[in-house]
Amino acid sequence: MDKLKKITQTKLFLPLFCMLLVLLVNLIKDASFFSIAINNGVLYGRLIDVLNRGSEIAILAVGQTLVVAVSAGTDISVGSVMSLAACSCCTMLAGFGNNSVNELMMPMAIGMLIGVLAGGICGAFNGALVSKLKIQPMVATLILYTAGRSIAAWINNNELPIVSDPKFGYFGSFFPGI
Repeated sequence: MDKLKKITQTKLFLPLFCMLLVLLVNLIKDASFFSIAINNGVLYGRLIDVLNRGSEIAILAVGQTLVVAVSAGTDISVGSVMSLAACSCCTMLAGFGNNSVNELMMPMAIGMLIGVLAGGICGAFNGALVSKLKIQPMVATLILYTAGRSIAAWINNNELPIVSDPKFGYFGSFFPGI
């Protein structure tokens, strides 16, 4: 009985129990949820879709965890910074004023570097507000949360640039070698 009490009082018990409960309900309701098939060398299935769609959120969650661990504050601007970095990268690759291209207007490395640079500038801005101006992290990141998406829309002239070059899709579709 003491072991059960000790297990139920751990911090991970409730999230793991809820996840197992959801999986059990899916198994009882529709067993095809767990089926995975291979078509033309590509994995298909609902679990694969969940993993594919959750990868961006997982990357953001790792970054958010690092922010909370280092500063004990919460960064609420991660979505806006991600959209600003992605829009900067795609606008540079598609060319200003173009909203759909099949070939890159500049080398991919430069476009990706611009995206990383945009994210780094946003992080430096938030860091300066917190460390130099002593603004609470929640308030400091709220500034970029509200402004980041507007800046991204301004960079793109309120259009979504679409880069259909296969080389660009290669980096966004999977980890090389896996």
